Amino acid sequence: MYNKEGKIKLETQAYYEPIGKTNIVFYDSDIGTADLVFNITRNQRPLEVSDENVDCFLMLKAKDGTYIVDTAHVENPKQGKVRYTLPKAFLSHPGNVKGQVWIAVHGKEDIVTEVDFNFTIKENMFVTVPAVDKLNYIRTFVDLRERIEEQEQYIEDALANGDDYVSQMDDTFESGMKALNDRSKKVIDEIKSLIDDYKKDLNDITESSLTGINDKYVESITEMNDVKNSITDITDTLVTNESLPKKIDTALEDKPYQKYSFTKENGKRTYLGTLGSEESGVNSILDLAPGLYEATIPGDAWEVDAPQSVSGSDHIAEIDVTEGDKKRKQIRVLQNLSNFEYRATVHTENVDNPNGQFKGWKRAMDAEEFEEKNSDTGWIHWETKNKATERDTDNPEQLHNHFRIIKTNGVTRGHLRVNVNNIQTQMAIGSIPKQYVPKVQNFYIRTPVSMNPAVLLLDTDGQLLVYLNTADKDRWQPSHYIVGEVTWIIDEEGVGI
Repeated sequence: MYNKEGKIKLETQAYYEPIGKTNIVFYDSDIGTADLVFNITRNQRPLEVSDENVDCFLMLKAKDGTYIVDTAHVENPKQGKVRYTLPKAFLSHPGNVKGQVWIAVHGKEDIVTEVDFNFTIKENMFVTVPAVDKLNYIRTFVDLRERIEEQEQYIEDALANGDDYVSQMDDTFESGMKALNDRSKKVIDEIKSLIDDYKKDLNDITESSLTGINDKYVESITEMNDVKNSITDITDTLVTNESLPKKIDTALEDKPYQKYSFTKENGKRTYLGTLGSEESGVNSILDLAPGLYEATIPGDAWEVDAPQSVSGSDHIAEIDVTEGDKKRKQIRVLQNLSNFEYRATVHTENVDNPNGQFKGWKRAMDAEEFEEKNSDTGWIHWETKNKATERDTDNPEQLHNHFRIIKTNGVTRGHLRVNVNNIQTQMAIGSIPKQYVPKVQNFYIRTPVSMNPAVLLLDTDGQLLVYLNTADKDRWQPSHYIVGEVTWIIDEEGVGI
């Protein structure tokens, strides 16, 4: 059975960020298959919890006021993954459902309350059968009852005439018993006669059969000895006669069976030695016939049209080659030590490429490598300092103080949002982790229209400093603000130059 999973991300922080509409929908018929899956994070990283050190409670409240408080179980401690299956009784309360999760640490009074969330329970279509269908069912039942009543009346009428039936039955019984007795005596006499005849025939057959069986046994032994002697003569001839073929499979050579084996007779790959050497007899990996091979690829792999190792040295590789029509070919190379996989194709032959069109090598990226090159922290709130004040905290349509780090195909970018007032020039207004600022960054940032733009400096220690225009020194008020979003690339290029 495949369960339905409603996934909800819960970021553990003091700053309130509403989850919004989850669009999670279950039906009242999803019995035992409606799962809420919570991914609990802190600073956008999985919060490592387990059933051994915390208790995860949740409360669900239905639209009609029905509620439950129950325990959710940690499914993956390292990923902060918690699962709860909705009970059958709660699924019978359709409508919008509000919920909240608490995390209580064992042996302590520490409790973390996560942000509330919501989802919907709907009625399945069986409870919405139209009234006309129900009426049709009732009418059918009434018809059935009328037929039963008619049968009941028929039986009552028959019982009223029961005396006549009894008299007729008595006469029939007496007549039948007389006929039965006469027939029984005749049948018994016939059976006795048949038994006597069968005994005589059986004795005759038994004596004759035993004689025949003994003759067949002696005949079979003689034939088996003759066959054995013939096989011995044929075997001796096959060993001593040089004119006879030594292979038994010669009769299959002209049959449309697969002619080549992909592996050795014991199932192992065929080892070729070092490609490009006299030992291997293979000057290019593209020339290999269909099969499964193992070979040493030299450090100058391009000399044999093979992919090179990361270290640039000789390496062992497993090679799979398959072939299609018109010189099309597929080649897979798995470098044994590094576990890197490369694939290449040779496309359809044409006038300029009579041996097919080699399309080059592509390295396959595994899930672990993809996750290393692609990640997203999500928006993380940063706190103000030195009396700087965050603005518009209750307005979801305005920017708030957040930063976010996104890596795409190995390129990492930082994003920073600022919305503060009550500031002065050269004042540190907050900070982010310094590993995201390998180089000093400077950005123009918006101010009130009556003021000049300000400069936001992001230092290598993670400090955020604001520099106001000197022309605004005597005009800047505590209510004046800076607001905006900036982006930079996070790398070590150019550092120290």
